Amino acid sequence: MATERIYPASDVTTNWDGWSAPPHWSRVDDAYGSETEADGGLSGGNNAVEEFTIANVSVMGASDTATGIDVYIWSKSTVVTDSIDVQYSIDNGSNWSSVVNVVVNQTDYAYEIASWSSLSLTQSQINAMNIRLTCPNGNAD
Repeated sequence: MATERIYPASDVTTNWDGWSAPPHWSRVDDAYGSETEADGGLSGGNNAVEEFTIANVSVMGASDTATGIDVYIWSKSTVVTDSIDVQYSIDNGSNWSSVVNVVVNQTDYAYEIASWSSLSLTQSQINAMNIRLTCPNGNAD
C-alpha cells in the first residue's frame, strides 16, 4: 500500500486571523518534516473557518483507491486544551465528513493528526477534496 502526501492548493474560506492577507494556503503548505514558523501563524477562535482545496493527485492508478485520510496539523495553542474541528469533502465542499476534534494541548508547535479510515476513494474524489478547519474556541495557531 502506497502513501501519498498532498498539500493545500488554494483558499476557499479564510476566516482565521493571519499576519498578512490571503493566500492562507501558502502559509500551511510546507512539506511534512520541513515545516516552518517563518510563514507566520493563522489564529482561529469563535468558530472561525479555514477551508482549502487540495492539489490534484496524479500517481493513483485507474483501479486504485485511497483507504484512509490523515490530516497533519502543525499547531500550538496559547490556551491548553484548545481544539480544532477537522473535516474533509470529496465533492468540492458540497458535503462534509464527520468531524474529528483535534485537541491542541501544547504551547510549542507539534503535529496533531485527524484521521479517517475504512474509506474507498477514487482519484477523482481525491482531486475534488477540500479540507475544513474550524476553531470553536480559544486561540489555536
